[in-house]
Amino acid sequence: MAEKFELESMNRYPESGLSLMIVGGGIAGLAFAIEAHQKGYKVRVVERRPSFDDFGDIIAIQTPALHTLKQWPGFMDRLRASSFTPRTVIKKYYGSLIGKFPLGTPDDPTLVFNRFEFHNILEEYARSLNIPIEFSSNAVAYFESDEKGGVELSDGSKLEADIVVAADGVGSKSWKLILRGKE
Repeated sequence: MAEKFELESMNRYPESGLSLMIVGGGIAGLAFAIEAHQKGYKVRVVERRPSFDDFGDIIAIQTPALHTLKQWPGFMDRLRASSFTPRTVIKKYYGSLIGKFPLGTPDDPTLVFNRFEFHNILEEYARSLNIPIEFSSNAVAYFESDEKGGVELSDGSKLEADIVVAADGVGSKSWKLILRGKE
């Protein structure tokens, strides 16, 4: 893992007193965990895989979608260091080059990077915030009461929180709950 993020300058809301469990440690789950932590929630992430061993495509995030990430001290510097410089190539209809133009501006670029690297940076950032990530925690069922929500894991144990966020993907146990059996 790379060096830890320096986070003493993060503007965090006061503690909310609410616990929040995120089921799924992919890009969406980790990004939500970081933002919820910043908003004052006590956050934990449960992930069915034994570790993060992502691979995958190239991702491009345009300037407007980077607004939230810019609020996380140090995150954009690390992300920019891992990104490629994207350009639009414009040619005439018969193929001669008109020009190559950068996407975004130098201050607000479009960032292009490998999915694996982006996920690693999110994980490092979450760990720097001391957000627990619990691996090999396979949610097989969701439940709720008047007070709490939770998941039952494949080993039979149950985890509860004031708020449960399902970020475990299409085809998961939460997907069936949300759709209520509809496809």
